[in-house]
Amino acid sequence: MADYYTQFSSIIRHITKKERKWLEQFLSIPDEEALEDEALLKKWMEERDNPPYDVYDEEPEFWPHFQYEFTKTEDGKTGFWIHSYEYGNLDFIEHVVQCFLKKFRPKECFTLEWSNTCSKLRTDGFGGGALFVTAEEKKFISTSSWLDGEISFFNGKDCTNA
Repeated sequence: MADYYTQFSSIIRHITKKERKWLEQFLSIPDEEALEDEALLKKWMEERDNPPYDVYDEEPEFWPHFQYEFTKTEDGKTGFWIHSYEYGNLDFIEHVVQCFLKKFRPKECFTLEWSNTCSKLRTDGFGGGALFVTAEEKKFISTSSWLDGEISFFNGKDCTNA
């Protein structure tokens, strides 16, 4: 049996105290009462600008479904480090970062590259992609979707992966 991983590491630099407080609140998990009360959970989700799909279905105790830390950067300032050792939900990263940019940095962008790896050599176990997020838009490309597009374009020539 093989283990599959989605790994990434990116940082938002120069986090202010106000930004950190907002991020800590935004990234806090719902309490037990909210998990048991549909109205409270709905309010919790609305306060987080309604994440891309139901957090409850994604096990809310693991919200935001990626690892993060507040860390010192090389210039001695605070950074918000988004990373994953094994798996992270890229949709939630896009959502959290876009909400942050809308609130604090509407003229900035965020980028993240990820890799898909596997503990054993598997033909479907490797790939990756990139995110580009602004306050107004979210874009991503994955190696598999790029390859699918190239195969579709070439398909008139009966392309197979030799």
